[in-house]
Amino acid sequence: MSGIRSFGLLLVGVALLLCSCAPKVPTTTYTPMELAAILAASQTEMKEFIPLTFTDDYFPEYITKNYLLDPASLQDGVILYPQGMFAHEIAILHLGKGVKPDAIQKNLKDYIAKRSSAFSGYAPYQAAILEKGVVVVQGSYIALIIVENIPPTAALFAACFSNTPPAVPAYPYRHILTSPPREEGNATEATTALPAGEATVVLPETKVPPEPSSTLPPSVTSPPTALPPEATVPPLPSESVSSTTAPVLPSDVTLPPPPTLPVPSELYPPASAADPVISLEDIYDGEAVLAAWFSGDPQGLSPLNLVIYSLASQVMADYLKEGMTPAQQQLIIHDWIIDNVDYDTEANNNAPTAKPDPNNYNPYGALQNGLAICSGFSSTFQLFMDMLAIECITIHGTNVNGDPHAWNMVRLDGKWLCVDVTWDDPVIQGDIYISWERRYRYYNVSSDFMWYSGHRWDRSVYPETD
Repeated sequence: MSGIRSFGLLLVGVALLLCSCAPKVPTTTYTPMELAAILAASQTEMKEFIPLTFTDDYFPEYITKNYLLDPASLQDGVILYPQGMFAHEIAILHLGKGVKPDAIQKNLKDYIAKRSSAFSGYAPYQAAILEKGVVVVQGSYIALIIVENIPPTAALFAACFSNTPPAVPAYPYRHILTSPPREEGNATEATTALPAGEATVVLPETKVPPEPSSTLPPSVTSPPTALPPEATVPPLPSESVSSTTAPVLPSDVTLPPPPTLPVPSELYPPASAADPVISLEDIYDGEAVLAAWFSGDPQGLSPLNLVIYSLASQVMADYLKEGMTPAQQQLIIHDWIIDNVDYDTEANNNAPTAKPDPNNYNPYGALQNGLAICSGFSSTFQLFMDMLAIECITIHGTNVNGDPHAWNMVRLDGKWLCVDVTWDDPVIQGDIYISWERRYRYYNVSSDFMWYSGHRWDRSVYPETD
């Protein structure tokens, strides 16, 4: 009998020993909302964000559409996301019982990569923030952290599962954190290390494209401050020079005779449209606009195309002068689009209230509303080049991650050159300006430079630069 009792005590001892040796699963007394509030309070660069809680109607749609997650895999969660073209985002997800974190972690990392791809070229500084985004696992909790200072934020999340957790801040949950205006690229990355064994954080590798070799064509008159060769363009992000110093052709320069353009009575005939009503069925017809331009008769145009014709004609009349070379005309149009058209940030807004311009993909959105996405920028540039009889094509390709993107190629002096007006006009937030290097980074460059800088297309279909 005593032997049985001894054997039983031995089994209990072994069980206790095994339990003491088993790895401890991190736990916390905080709710996902409290965890998110702690992380958000530590940010000095995070702009206005929208808190989305587990009980909100939009929560299942958000995680399904953006994270590709099954709402049934979670028992709680909260997401702090911005509006427009801001990268900052914090999500705290509490997994359901028996749900392994691996698949959830992968989906969140894929979301970071896809959103970074959507911002790349369009908002380079925000894309750089996204590239540093991490996914941190603590037991049954997963944190998506996309902020400027990753290490201290991840360490703070780990501390919430320690014996000395930080206090929950006492302020309204919806808030705005502001900071003084600064130039892009001046933010410093903190180097606080994560506690050993507390969390798994994988910092993605940042890839910088090779230096380009093309320069502006010699036929383009240099601006007051000479454009540096593309080989000296600094790594992104670096935005410091005001874009108000646009190239101006010297008034004392004798221009060559005007080019021969197949237009009617005047070189650039203006047109007018008295506030026509644009219906949803009215779509952009580039061929019709060009036919009206070359014939001088816009009477048969639909209301939408008449507005495009009128505004494009007016730009030509106001900004182009007789005697300009095709290269000079191209430069003026390139700069006019940059100065007068903004990227439609609502197209990348995760909020359910997002309202992108319905014509941001064609010249109406650009010319009438000053808003466009890449297809709107490229189609507007294409229209102007066609009106000027400058040989031009639009390339419908992708970026390196396969997301659709469009840009142009022009033929000047018998040579093909690549132009990406969209990426030459990135989304800049705050008191930050577009530098000369950025303004012409994708202006009249080689096919190789476009490829190495993140553009992808079927190179067997389109011309190659010399």
